[in-house]
Amino acid sequence: MLYREWTLKPTQRRGVMLPLHRFDSILRSKDPGYASMYAFSEADAKEIVNSQSSAGMGRYSVYADTLTIDLDNGDEQLHLLEPILEKQGLAYVLWASGGKGYHVVLPHGQMHCSPFLPHSQRVWVEGLGVGADLSLYQHGRILSLPGRIHPKTGKPKSLVKYVTGQDLKLKIVEPEVRFDFQSNGGLDDLEAGLMKCLQSIADEPSPGNRHTRLWSTAKHFADFGMSYEFTHELMQKVNEQWLSPKTLEEVTTAVNQAFKRR
Repeated sequence: MLYREWTLKPTQRRGVMLPLHRFDSILRSKDPGYASMYAFSEADAKEIVNSQSSAGMGRYSVYADTLTIDLDNGDEQLHLLEPILEKQGLAYVLWASGGKGYHVVLPHGQMHCSPFLPHSQRVWVEGLGVGADLSLYQHGRILSLPGRIHPKTGKPKSLVKYVTGQDLKLKIVEPEVRFDFQSNGGLDDLEAGLMKCLQSIADEPSPGNRHTRLWSTAKHFADFGMSYEFTHELMQKVNEQWLSPKTLEEVTTAVNQAFKRR
């Protein structure tokens, strides 16, 4: 049996894991709320609940038979994406988020199970080049369910259309691990950076301090001589462990500031 996390509001996450069949009734409610992007095995779901933390979720194999593309800028991005999907002959379902954006859901054709599924989906979506929200592809990320009432507009997440076509044939891609540096500083910077990483995973900083935590941690690695690419990857991994992660663009901004990039 597979489980997904459910919450009525993102700010009220309590680690409630529900079996997939329970979502049939939830979707019939007035405001279904949010659910995790990916499903977990029963054993892993229990372990996550017992740990009372999102730390280390990246080690679990997760399940999904669809890929969701989050378009925050609405019509502008949709006009770029739809011709690409049409050219590839892919089936998809288009939802209006209730705000200015859209959620485009593509069937995989099979239930994938892998710890690298979020990364694989992100790689495919990034390759489209439409500026979709890439921070969506994390083990612990949640997304609004159909019918969810948008907190600002009061409008529900609603169906726009179904488009017939072929199922997406998603390939599982393992992330490359890069560790490349030439030390410019002392081991104190490396030790401080690693300690901040561990501290950030064990105790998620408050929303107002997350940017500073990412920047200051990346600054230690930059001063030590760690490569920009490795540091960026590591900061994103730390960010992925948070229940309320920042977007990829926000992580990039923090790392750019640490490396004094514009």
